[in-house]
Amino acid sequence: MKILQMFVLASIICFTACGANSIKSQVEENEQLPATIAAPKESQVIHITQEQFKQQIFDYAKNTQKFVYEGGEMPCIVDFYATWCGPCKRLAPIMDDLSWEYRGKVKFYKIDTDKNRELSSVFQIRSIPTLMYVNKKGELLAVEAGLPSREQLIKVIEEYLIK
Repeated sequence: MKILQMFVLASIICFTACGANSIKSQVEENEQLPATIAAPKESQVIHITQEQFKQQIFDYAKNTQKFVYEGGEMPCIVDFYATWCGPCKRLAPIMDDLSWEYRGKVKFYKIDTDKNRELSSVFQIRSIPTLMYVNKKGELLAVEAGLPSREQLIKVIEEYLIK
């Protein structure tokens, strides 16, 4: 009986010690993980309201005859979207990614059409997503409905907005 107790006790001590070492090595490995994982890129897309649109992009109440860009020489893309819209949800990560790549060169804005109905009416937004493109000269190039690919957006940015 004493031999059996000693065997059980030795097994418990060995199992605990081996388990502690493997747990310790797992903790040490996990502590090293954050150093190897890159920090996520923070989106540069700016969510704005109708009033902010008037201040930063175009005051359509003041300038009823002509588009006058309020954003200086920085071109922009404005995404008219809705939170329930499937294609808008697919466009969001593309806009986030491009906003990071073109930070300091192009401003990216998002406007919720459900919360800013007057603005949607002024620009006759009938389907979403709809994108508005303004070049660095402050010219309104287009207001286009639909879901562009990442490659299409890059082409517009490179050839028409920052050139």
